Amino acid sequence: MLRVITTNESGRELAHRIADGIDVTLLWHPGDDSLSLRVFDRETGELFAFPVRRDQAMVAFDHPFVYVALEQLHDDQVELRTAA
Repeated sequence: MLRVITTNESGRELAHRIADGIDVTLLWHPGDDSLSLRVFDRETGELFAFPVRRDQAMVAFDHPFVYVALEQLHDDQVELRTAA
């Protein structure tokens, strides 16, 4: 399951890009030393953020929608193994 995060701590920006009206920002949260990605669609106004594994931070930054889909697939497989 995609774990959308909400936090009062905005984090420190490590990388930012805009492409086709989509803002993507990679953030570091010094309080717990974690990473997250924030994605904002300028056309629809939708904003979502999710945690990012350190070893996959740049993959998530470059391809946020693919990253989310692969994380969802991974979580579903873990759930199936746990249920079996």
